[in-house]
Amino acid sequence: MKRALLATLVVAFVVVLGAIPYWFGVEAERIYQHQISSLSSNNKIEIRENRFERGWLRSHAESKVEVSGTPIVVFAEHTIEHGPIPVSDPLKYIASLKPLQALIKSRLAVQKAAQPGQDLAIGTLLTRVNIDGTTRSQINVPAESIQFDPAGTLTWEQVTGHIEFDPAESSWRGSVNLTSADWKESGAAIGIGSSVFNFLTYPGSRGLVLGNSSLTAETLEGYLPQSREKFVARNLTLDSTASEQGNKVSYSLGGKMEDADFVDLKIDSGDWTIMVEGLDLESLTKLNDMEVGAAIPLNDLMTLVSKHQARFESSLQFLTHSGPFTASAKMSLPNSNGSTNPLVLLSALVGSLDLDMPDAVVEIIARSVLHADLSKAETSPSAQPSQGKIGDAAVSDKIQSWVNSNILTRQGSRYRFRATIDKGAIQLNGKPFNLMSLLR
Repeated sequence: MKRALLATLVVAFVVVLGAIPYWFGVEAERIYQHQISSLSSNNKIEIRENRFERGWLRSHAESKVEVSGTPIVVFAEHTIEHGPIPVSDPLKYIASLKPLQALIKSRLAVQKAAQPGQDLAIGTLLTRVNIDGTTRSQINVPAESIQFDPAGTLTWEQVTGHIEFDPAESSWRGSVNLTSADWKESGAAIGIGSSVFNFLTYPGSRGLVLGNSSLTAETLEGYLPQSREKFVARNLTLDSTASEQGNKVSYSLGGKMEDADFVDLKIDSGDWTIMVEGLDLESLTKLNDMEVGAAIPLNDLMTLVSKHQARFESSLQFLTHSGPFTASAKMSLPNSNGSTNPLVLLSALVGSLDLDMPDAVVEIIARSVLHADLSKAETSPSAQPSQGKIGDAAVSDKIQSWVNSNILTRQGSRYRFRATIDKGAIQLNGKPFNLMSLLR
């Protein structure tokens, strides 16, 4: 009798012991599918494929993700080792006394959407699924170069970092480190040096992506099409937030840089802020759910800014060797009463744009405008050969024409531009301005 009871207990123990990995596999699949569902709730991300094959000690999964508006898809293959002790490295987890639900080893392949199956770049993720259901993934993407079309090439050095997922809040948080990256296309180029990107995202009440992020970059440099002059900014910081309160959504973007060189302009420091408050949540959700490239409904766009009297504010300041350059803009709809009629909104609009610039900045703007005019003229069928370089006299004449037409006002070696709108009345540098004059 005792032997029968002992044998029964042993069999029961073996059955339970054998069932534990399978149960952890069931839980791992549930968490995996929750992650996929959380990604697909963002309308800009499409899960094109998703397969899961559950085993006893290991499971396998495949997924293909496409981001709207980009020419690429990410194909992922996952090997999922069930908890509480992963079979590939059991001693490590026994010794550490840190059991887990699963250990997921993922291979990520970047592919062109038009050419599936052809890998452009390869990366790996190692994901630990904790007992409480939270996950932490280690990222490793080796250096690679991708040519998207004959004119566009993206090159980067190694990418590392981690991403954490909390199923209770459907939130993602992480930190990504980039050694460097460059984008070149049609005579233009931009490159970013050693950078760190930190983020936290979570869905709002209507699924809109909210959260905050910060980017620090050692350098940002490049040149624009038809320009031989490079711009270089050093030690940049960018911070952004997206928040929801009641039926309103607010966004903010701020930044700083230590110094920069832009053509002939030396910038010793710079900072800027952009803030939008009072956007209508329902209208913004509708617009966000639209397909990329679709026509924007005018009524939803008007409701977006009018329902809660949206407010926009921004400021920018650069300290240059020629003096400070400052810019500020404000816009609000204090008396729109929720109307979506564009004429009513225009009559309720209150705003201003104020620029205060040293002469060196104005000269750069004037020279850029003249270069653009020259390039446009050279492409016309009746174009005559140009002399090439734009002289200082032409730049001075252009600036003087702006002063004569009240586009700019001069105060010593500084220039100012100020435009205001108040209930449909527009003033430029303190004088009434008729929009119809632009059509003459």
